[in-house]
Parts: sequence; C-alpha cells; structure tokens
Amino acid sequence: PVVFHDESNGLLDDTGALTYNPNIGALSAANLTASSGLTVDTDTLHVDSANNRVGVGTTSPTQKLHVKTTNDQEGILAENLSTGAAFEAKWISGASNGYQLKMDDNNNATTIFLRTYGDSYFDTGGNFGIGRTDPQKKLEVLKADDAQLRLSYSKFVFGASSNVNT
Repeated sequence: PVVFHDESNGLLDDTGALTYNPNIGALSAANLTASSGLTVDTDTLHVDSANNRVGVGTTSPTQKLHVKTTNDQEGILAENLSTGAAFEAKWISGASNGYQLKMDDNNNATTIFLRTYGDSYFDTGGNFGIGRTDPQKKLEVLKADDAQLRLSYSKFVFGASSNVNT
C-alpha cells in the first residue's frame, strides 16, 4: 500500500495516515473530516453539510435522510441483526403500483403491513386503539367530543346471529 502522511502541509494531522491500497482499490483513513460536504460515486451517497442532510441516490436531499431510487423493491430497511426485527419502506410496482410500510417482529413475522394498494393489516397479537393508548378490546375507538365510531354502508344484511347495539 501507499501511505500519504505529511503533517507539515496541514492535510493530515497526527491522528492517522491516509492510505490507498491498489490491490483492493480502497482508500482509508483513521480519522477523516469533510467540512464542505461529501459525495460518493456521483449520487450513491451525498452529505449536504450546509443543510445537515444526507442523500442516498440523490445529490439534492430535501429531508434529514432522503432516499431516492429508480428500481422496484428498493427503499429503506432498518434491521436488528441480533433479533431479526425490521422496519421497511419501499415502492412496489406492478399491477397495483404503490408504497408499502412493513414491520416485522423478532421472529421475522410481519406484524404491521400498510399499503397504498391492496390489503393492509395489523397482526400484533393484541388490541388496537384509535384515540387510546391502552385498548381493552380488539378494536377500541375513543374521541371525547364526537361519536366514537361510524360505519357507513350502502347495503348491509344481518345474519341470524347478529347482535347490534344502537
């Protein structure tokens, strides 16, 4: 490997050398600071230091983390390597284009699946609350200043075992 290290020119200090290894095509440094932004491979990774934003797939991030992809099935994945629990957000194309948000539990089973197309579900093994943080039933809706739940339909048929409270 070739080592670049010159404390006299102010490029590097005594915390580490800048090293290039031509055998593997790698440039490494013990400590590296980029004070006016950083771009890797055109738009693979871009750090906008003026606005404190990071872009993946874009050199113009508009949020703290901005991921841009032109490929189907790519997006954001946050995964716990020791448990397998994961959060995933991505674009899906096909017959029903749209976005999906998916959360897996520690057993890699999907527990929350939200889509802008098709079916979505919550399968957390517990209760689900809207307006409540401690739901006591499978679905509990609470709003103090308005009706708690409204079901609208154009045609509804009650079966023999239906129990409807009004």
